Amino acid sequence: MIRATNLYEKVYERLKREIYEGRFPTEAPVLETDLAERLGVSRTPVREALRMLASEGLVSPRQGGGHTAVRVDERDLHDTVAARLGIETLAVRLAAERATDEQLDEIDAINRRARASLEAGLLGGTMAANEAFHRAVAAATGSRLIEFLLARIYEFILVSRVLDGVREQRWAVREMTRFIAEHEGIAEALRARDGALAAERMHAHLGQLGDWYESSLNLVPQERPRGAAPSPVAAGAGPSAAPATGRTATVVPSGSEA
Repeated sequence: MIRATNLYEKVYERLKREIYEGRFPTEAPVLETDLAERLGVSRTPVREALRMLASEGLVSPRQGGGHTAVRVDERDLHDTVAARLGIETLAVRLAAERATDEQLDEIDAINRRARASLEAGLLGGTMAANEAFHRAVAAATGSRLIEFLLARIYEFILVSRVLDGVREQRWAVREMTRFIAEHEGIAEALRARDGALAAERMHAHLGQLGDWYESSLNLVPQERPRGAAPSPVAAGAGPSAAPATGRTATVVPSGSEA
């Protein structure tokens, strides 16, 4: 049961987490009354929370009543990567001009954390540091709009479940090693206040994400029992993925987000 002031915000956060964790269905719609009963609240905060989630594209109202979580296909991912490429290329140019020394220090510290996590075999920590790097670059622009837009894009990537596929694959360690090196190259360009070079390196860094995400989308486990942990990730093995097939992704039960 949820007990708090600003109840709809608490319901909103709870339901968003369920969407990220694959516990909000994409097929049979969930009714407001059922959600209210399960969460121990009235229908009013549930209705407001669902309205907020729908405005962010995380749930969809269904004809006849109820809501389902979004379904994500490869076209959605392609569009997401294209939007991210444009925004982050602009962001890194602005960051080269505007970042403070303290912000550049934080970006370097994040890269060190990422490398340390990877060396320790902590893929979840490495992936968290990967996102933190991009968020730190966005923050260094001083633009609240850019930060907001990228935050929505990162949320969509979480909802798409592609990162579950990444965590399942042995080749993820190799890919994350490359990503960290590319982040370090971007950070060097930022230190040099070279916006053109930083943008060139960011564009190259993000240019392969579409294929990577789409391959990962096909690898999201479909039959993993609710709450089961992902399989361990071992270093040194190559990819076992087949090319993307165009199948629509569903939000599936999985372990916690990195």
